[in-house]
Amino acid sequence: MTSGTCNVLTFLLGLRAIMLIGSAGAMAGALLMFLQGSSFLYHAWHDFFSGQQVVVLVLEAVDAFLFGIVLVIFAYGSPSASSSVCQRAMGRGCRTG
Repeated sequence: MTSGTCNVLTFLLGLRAIMLIGSAGAMAGALLMFLQGSSFLYHAWHDFFSGQQVVVLVLEAVDAFLFGIVLVIFAYGSPSASSSVCQRAMGRGCRTG
């Protein structure tokens, strides 16, 4: 690997701490989406026993849960992707700071 490539790779891998901030934000967003979905299901449960329609609330809850799962996958995938790049770079002789 050329020294220019190693320099660029070293710089980009130095930014992985900033990427952890984004992952933490995505995890916090996932937690909020799970709480929002739980809130929708709670209101749907009470509306069901009062004789009201609950289809929309249940669909909104499912949507919130699915988006929360996507955020968890993104939050987990970002740091693991940078760690695999870091391991490959070190295997090729680059110092990653």
